[in-house]
Amino acid sequence: MSMRKLLIFFALLLLISACLQPQISERELHRQLALARAESDSKIASLKSEVERLRKIESENKLNQDESTRLQNEIERLKNAYTSIEQEKIQLSESVSKLQSLAEDAKRLETEAREARERAEAIERERDQMKNELKKFIDIGDIGVDITPDGIRITMRETILFDSGKSDLKQTSFEMLQKLSELLIKTNAKEIRIAGHTDNVPINSPQFPSNWELSTARALSVLHQLSEKFGVPSSKLVAIGFGEHKPIAGNSTAEGRSKNRRVEIYLVPAK
Repeated sequence: MSMRKLLIFFALLLLISACLQPQISERELHRQLALARAESDSKIASLKSEVERLRKIESENKLNQDESTRLQNEIERLKNAYTSIEQEKIQLSESVSKLQSLAEDAKRLETEAREARERAEAIERERDQMKNELKKFIDIGDIGVDITPDGIRITMRETILFDSGKSDLKQTSFEMLQKLSELLIKTNAKEIRIAGHTDNVPINSPQFPSNWELSTARALSVLHQLSEKFGVPSSKLVAIGFGEHKPIAGNSTAEGRSKNRRVEIYLVPAK
């Protein structure tokens, strides 16, 4: 039963009760019925208004709840986006660091390559100068100048320096050694390495029990001549003997053995 019908029902009960009272007129009954109807309509309108208000509140609450849910989802999305951006920022920072490191490595390698190229060019110029200054001796085959991984190599054949089986320098070598010393004094090499070599023909004398001793003695003879007679700084000079163990030609022929009997001077450059 609806609220309106219920109110009308109670109003009718009141009218019926009034009808049982003989002193109430018909006109009064109509008036009371009208009042009851008006009161009923007022209460119904009030109830409708309250229902609408409650529905509106419910709707607003639902909207607020939906908005709250939407905002919460948006907050979570923004949090995830922030986390993702932070991770990308870290990765970007790492990438930048790697790129900076690679750039520094590239710059260092470029510098090293340029310096190596400049050193190589300087060595080539020095070799060309030596070839020009020593051309007289190069042309007759007594001396050779080339470049090796150890630096400029000056190769002097035994015939211009020593008699067979001897370590004393021949006087005919002095002109060449003096000219060579003028170049060695001006060199920027950090070390002047003098290496003696022999062929594989055994030697067995009181002075030289083996080719080791002979090759070392010959290297020392050249060292002393350059330093003591011609003024090459002794602090740069090193002497070593290899005997027959570093041949540049086969020892099966006289020509090969002649090439192996030599003294080499290496101009070791500063790194």
